[in-house]
Amino acid sequence: MIRVEKPKIESNVEWLNWSRIKPLSVNFNLQIEKEYSKQSSFDEYKADNPDINLTVSDYTGYFETGEAIEKIMIVENVRLLRQFPTLDEAKMTLPYDNKTYSIEINRESVNEYLGFRVEELKTEDDSWNTKFLDPIGYDNSKRKAFFDKFGNIE
Repeated sequence: MIRVEKPKIESNVEWLNWSRIKPLSVNFNLQIEKEYSKQSSFDEYKADNPDINLTVSDYTGYFETGEAIEKIMIVENVRLLRQFPTLDEAKMTLPYDNKTYSIEINRESVNEYLGFRVEELKTEDDSWNTKFLDPIGYDNSKRKAFFDKFGNIE
């Protein structure tokens, strides 16, 4: 796994927990592309975050159903598209428990699937919560349908 420093752009991104996500690559051209990978084991996570008081059972308990992984992948990638209107695509890979979860979304496909433009959602007027987080990000069946459309498990 290639590790690079956090991109400067990260200070403008609302991460669930940025310390858990390691950038693989960030390319800035006419199109911004972000690809992230999560630590694949508790030992790797703990080595990267020695000051965090987390047990192996806390770590595995959070990820074992796969729902948390799907939630992170969907919410964080759509959040990037919302916050950065010039970002056309976002990808994420999360290895866990001998499986590799991945997602690749592009703005046009996501907006078409959702029936609205994610870049128009705002936290200030609560449209981010009412139109995306609550009905899709936090609803198990709709989140699963979104992941089935854009994600993959190998």
